[in-house]
Amino acid sequence: MAKSAPKAKRPTKKEVRAERRSSRRSGNVTEITPGVSPELDERRRQPTRLSYKTQAQYHYMDSIRKNILTIGDGPAGTGKAQPLDSLVRTPSGWLRMGEVTVGTIVATPDGGQAPVTAVFPQGKKDIYRINFEDGRSAECCPEHLWRVYCYDWQPSDSRWRIIDTEALIDLLRKPSYTNRLYVQLLQPDEGVEKDLPIDPYLLGLLIGDGHLGENCVRLTTSDEFIIEQVRQILPPSMTVEHRQKFDYALVKVEGRGSKDKNPLLEALRELGLTGLKSPSKRIPSEYLEGSLKQKLSLIQGLMDSDGTVDKATGTPSFCTTSLTLAAQFQYLIRSIGGLAKSCKRPSTYVKEDGSLGGCGIAFNITVRIPNRIQLFRLPRKIENIPEEYQYGDNLRLRVRSIEYVGVKEAQCISVDHVDHLYITDGFVVTHNTYVCTKFACEELEANRISKIIVTRPAIEAADEQMGFLPGTLEEKFAPYFQPFREIFVEHFGASHLDNLMKRGRIEVAPMAYIRGLTFRDAFIILDEAQNTSPKQMKLFLTRVGENTTVVVNGDTDQKDIKGLSGLEDLIARVGGMPSVGHIAFEDDDIVRSGFVKDILTRYRRR
Repeated sequence: MAKSAPKAKRPTKKEVRAERRSSRRSGNVTEITPGVSPELDERRRQPTRLSYKTQAQYHYMDSIRKNILTIGDGPAGTGKAQPLDSLVRTPSGWLRMGEVTVGTIVATPDGGQAPVTAVFPQGKKDIYRINFEDGRSAECCPEHLWRVYCYDWQPSDSRWRIIDTEALIDLLRKPSYTNRLYVQLLQPDEGVEKDLPIDPYLLGLLIGDGHLGENCVRLTTSDEFIIEQVRQILPPSMTVEHRQKFDYALVKVEGRGSKDKNPLLEALRELGLTGLKSPSKRIPSEYLEGSLKQKLSLIQGLMDSDGTVDKATGTPSFCTTSLTLAAQFQYLIRSIGGLAKSCKRPSTYVKEDGSLGGCGIAFNITVRIPNRIQLFRLPRKIENIPEEYQYGDNLRLRVRSIEYVGVKEAQCISVDHVDHLYITDGFVVTHNTYVCTKFACEELEANRISKIIVTRPAIEAADEQMGFLPGTLEEKFAPYFQPFREIFVEHFGASHLDNLMKRGRIEVAPMAYIRGLTFRDAFIILDEAQNTSPKQMKLFLTRVGENTTVVVNGDTDQKDIKGLSGLEDLIARVGGMPSVGHIAFEDDDIVRSGFVKDILTRYRRR
């Protein structure tokens, strides 16, 4: 009786670790014999639009093109970095990028907030400055991601796309894209109301049309509406006295503690605003970070006093001779999701005889805002803004130019937000931190495959099982599919993606449900493979049919199961096997915090 072939010896943990270390030392790539599928051979000769950010990533994509099975072993990714001196918006104000840590709560463009889930130091990087239409700018590395809009992109639900800075530079070089690329503006959050010494609307009026002397407070206006607003705001101990023509004094009521000082004047002194001439006027810093209601009140006070509406265009604007005040006003408008573009012009005023006088340079700031926000309280100015002037929720920030800055220390952050967006310098909305998925999209789009299949084990760090999640199978698996869905939406658009999924050209197949299936003419991605068992991995790989590319991604140092994982077992078994590529990502490819790098290094020593 013939003897059966002996069973393959199961590798020990020691052998697995030794193979892993050997792979890392050998230059990251296991040499491969070409595959046998003619269809796959043809696909290898097709170009790709993907660019490579690291050497390991190049080998990874090269392996996907050349082999039936590619294993991505270790933490992978490229940094979408900003310089350490860039500003990141938080609910309580601004932090330098270099001060952001895991757990830091950052502001998001939908008016909410989200925690930072990872910090990825990038070392020294080439840095570019993105300049926008209204004068604001933001700095980032070439790989940094932006959510960009172009009206010409089709289909219509794909006009918003995620592209990196390099791609943005390439587009701006083309005349057809000049002044046609936009990034989104933020939606203002409600913020936290502050205990302010002076009502924000009144302070705006006084900064705009007030005379803030050392011993008196006066307001110049021809609008009775404004005087009535001031009367309602002032405390009972104060009143408005008409002095001459359009001149009003804000004084303490006689007989009410007459020995007491004018509380408004004292508050202005505490804020450092008394004695300031027009070119040196400013907004106290505490008024720039109040609640949305407080900031709007301040803006309305400034606009009711020094704001105008162009009669020809209906465009509102604010004018001041103070450079500091101009910059602060722009800051306020941008903080509520608007556009504020400043330009210089000669400053003029009307003399008593009716002639015009000049007094240097003025800064005129034109304003665009969502139509849900009212810039004025003064009825006559509100009436001058035509309804069709406003852009509503379609208001966007145009990209003007990109310039090279130099080399700076940089880092990337990962934000737990549905769109992975946060707010940086000048209230610019930017993206944070998947290469094989984009490659699969290109393959499907070119009809070189019939479908994309995404799968992963439904195991989390807390050992939760899919059964704990309510709903249908698709609803249960939705949280695991979300990172892929974002990339698919970016590439195909939401409606086209839904159509592809309905037609079965993009499938979600949880590991627990693939028994009995055969994958043919497909691109299959197994993610988080470190959480598969050897049995699950064998089951998965035996489903592979003709003209199929398989990518297995995982990090064995981050497994959440006990014992030998399917990924570890696979790596130990496939060395030298034809049509299999193994990319072992090094520590240089880890885009996590230095602390995490140290932890992983220590765990590898055991």
